[in-house]
Formats: sequence, C-alpha cells, structure tokens
Amino acid sequence: MPCALYGIPADHLDAVAQRLGVALAWTFERRESSFWGPYSLHEGPDGGEIRIYYNEDPMYDSDSDPPQEQYFEPDHHAYRVLVDAQLLSEGWLHCLGEAVRSEFPGSVLIRRRDA
Repeated sequence: MPCALYGIPADHLDAVAQRLGVALAWTFERRESSFWGPYSLHEGPDGGEIRIYYNEDPMYDSDSDPPQEQYFEPDHHAYRVLVDAQLLSEGWLHCLGEAVRSEFPGSVLIRRRDA
C-alpha cells in the first residue's frame, strides 16, 4: 500500500485536521505522545492512517542535540505541520493529495512510497 508525507504551510495542526476533515468527510482524533507531541489521527477504512503533527521533535534538547534534530524533516523545516499518510489505498491517497493541494496552496509532497 502506498504512503505519502506532505509539508503544510500552516501554523496550527488543529486547523489542518479540521479543514482536511471537512474536505474529505473524515474524523480526526486529537492525541498526545512523548514522541509525536500533539497530533491528530484518522484511521482509514482500509487499515491505513493519516497522522497530522508538528514538524518539530518534542524530545529535542537544544543543549545536547545537534540543530538538525530539532525537526522531523529538517530539509523542510519551513513547513510547520506535516501530514503523514501510511498504508492507504491508491484511491484514498489520491483523495488526500487533492484535498491537501486544494485546502493548502503551497503545500509540498516531501516523499511518496508506492507498494
């Protein structure tokens, strides 16, 4: 199953989850973890999931970690919010990509992996 990661030019993950939820008629659940920090999760109908989270490692320690470890995607640090789609069917991944481009002009596909 294909996977994709998008960088979103937005400041608040809740706003991204809300707008994508409306555009796709999906529900995102707000969660928190020590690894991801705050994030929103949608579990897809085919066993896949979409996770929306900040592009900033909550475990980063500026006193001991190298600067590039501050971000999950350091080459794309200008994108504060990331949308990570894992194991979605091609159809659902296409719908997500269309919604991301429509709702968030200037977003970027950071990487895609096909099955």
